[in-house]
Amino acid sequence: MIMVLRPEPFVDNLCKKSTTNLDELRQRASKFMQMEELRDFRNEVRADGGVEKKKKMKENEGNNIEQLKKDLMDISFHIIHP
Repeated sequence: MIMVLRPEPFVDNLCKKSTTNLDELRQRASKFMQMEELRDFRNEVRADGGVEKKKKMKENEGNNIEQLKKDLMDISFHIIHP
């Protein structure tokens, strides 16, 4: 049975500097796993933040349109009734 590792930074790192024992391999692997978990978490936060930002922008657009309508009504009232 042949096990193949996907080409990723961890594999590149292993190719550059081979490990001398299993403990060193585990230590290096755990560092890369932490980096991947942090990257995934950061991407999730960014994605969620983007959705919230879009919702707020849509809400603000609706509020801005309503405010513009009110302002136009006030202006037209003042033009009609000086």
